[in-house]
Amino acid sequence: MLPSKEEEESAFQTSLLPSISETEITTLDENDGVKIITQKPALKSTQATLIYALFATLLSCNLGYRVGVTAASSEMVQRSLNLSNSKVELYLGASNLFAMIGSLLSYIVLDRFGRRYTFCLSATFSIFGYILLCAANNYGMLIAGASFLGMGEGCALVVTNVYISEIVQAAHRGQIGSWNEGALNVGILLGFISGLAFSGVSDNEAWRLMFAIGVILPGTMIYLAIYVLPESPRYLVLKGRDGEAAKVLKEMYPDRYDVKAIVNEIRKRIEKETAIEDGTGWNAILSPTPAFRRIIIVGLGMATAKMAVGIDGIQFFLVYILREGGIKSRTTLSAILIGFGAIKLASVIIAGYLLDRSGRKPLLIISLSGMVVSLLVVSGGFLSEKGGEGRISWVCIIGLGAYLAFFGIGLGPIGLLLPSEIFPTLIRDKGMALASFLNRGVSTLYSLTFLSVTAAITYQWFFLMLSIICMIILIWIHYFVPETKNRSLESMSLYFATITGDQSILNEEKKRLSRRWSERDLLKSGSRDFKI
Repeated sequence: MLPSKEEEESAFQTSLLPSISETEITTLDENDGVKIITQKPALKSTQATLIYALFATLLSCNLGYRVGVTAASSEMVQRSLNLSNSKVELYLGASNLFAMIGSLLSYIVLDRFGRRYTFCLSATFSIFGYILLCAANNYGMLIAGASFLGMGEGCALVVTNVYISEIVQAAHRGQIGSWNEGALNVGILLGFISGLAFSGVSDNEAWRLMFAIGVILPGTMIYLAIYVLPESPRYLVLKGRDGEAAKVLKEMYPDRYDVKAIVNEIRKRIEKETAIEDGTGWNAILSPTPAFRRIIIVGLGMATAKMAVGIDGIQFFLVYILREGGIKSRTTLSAILIGFGAIKLASVIIAGYLLDRSGRKPLLIISLSGMVVSLLVVSGGFLSEKGGEGRISWVCIIGLGAYLAFFGIGLGPIGLLLPSEIFPTLIRDKGMALASFLNRGVSTLYSLTFLSVTAAITYQWFFLMLSIICMIILIWIHYFVPETKNRSLESMSLYFATITGDQSILNEEKKRLSRRWSERDLLKSGSRDFKI
């Protein structure tokens, strides 16, 4: 039996370019349309890839520690500096507000100086922030410290997701990409634990010691970025440094793979995207083709949805929610926070195992569905307690725990993983900067208004509102967000072109495939004048 056209194309591409993609090839179907064929992944992540990805997550761990410490210490800060509720909201919102600025700043640094320098910049901002916070003796220093931390966190949100997506193979990007969210939750748990560790210390000393410990993680990150982590190979290709990119890729792939072929494919994709989008400026985002428009909507939408479900508002003000239920002991509060942190971390670990097996979209559906139900349970619990006053019921505590668990199993790790893997190399820096800007913008909105809104409409209506928001996001994901499991970064624009029918990209791919079939025919004919 003669091989099919797809089988011949698969064998031909594999024989010529064995290392372009371990999971995908493109070919022409019977109607001369572009078809993407997904193959079973055959590569394992190298030890170097795992180590570099793990080190890159330290900034996420630092962000998580700041969230955990802030949640555990916010009441102590308020009492120590005699702050009103509105000043507490501004203090908690300042870090997120300046994270928006940091995320946009990161685009300039990422594009001009690379990923490693952005790691260092983010960590430096964080160190200054922690120093100002632990030394703060007035409200101005407190806001300044939170602002520096926010600048660092905005940079961190962009660079960690971009870097990991660019060094990890497609078949493992879901699992390893989830390490970012896992590190975030390790940091949150450490922040909660620090609250328990200093529970026997006076309020004024406890929160200062908790912030002082924070300088350890960003200090370690600066050392690793300078002396250990390599630059992203895709950034190096983008800047014309192909030799350096090949050297880095040799650490990411087994010895038998020809990394020069990967470098060539990355460069060809960048050149193709550049030709289609008229250069590397903002035109690709401001006046996109149909495929790029869908990519931008999905990428920015997912980053926004991650915060729109209220996760930062709830995490920052967990102590206030529990105080509303009559829990007075600092030790008891810290113990409950640690329990919540452990639940969320465990769910992220489970998500990491499932992401490359079940895919992104099924986990998102389960995550949002569970959050809808959990928030309804919390709302009902507060409603049963006479409008949210008095001792909180165990139903509410269980509901909050379930909400954090369902967030961690889907929307938490995928919210920024998916944008980082669908934005093409041409616009990845800009796209992730905008995604992080919107992500922090929504978080800022919750931080600045949480106490005021819950005082105005009561907790039961606030959690009911969040449940409705989760339902809207669930419907949007079901109908608009495609599955990206096992898709290589270089194939994303083509994948979205097939979904949207973007002829500007599909026609270019048809021309490329037609040329390759001509090359195959010339090779078969034994032409001595033809060179690849």
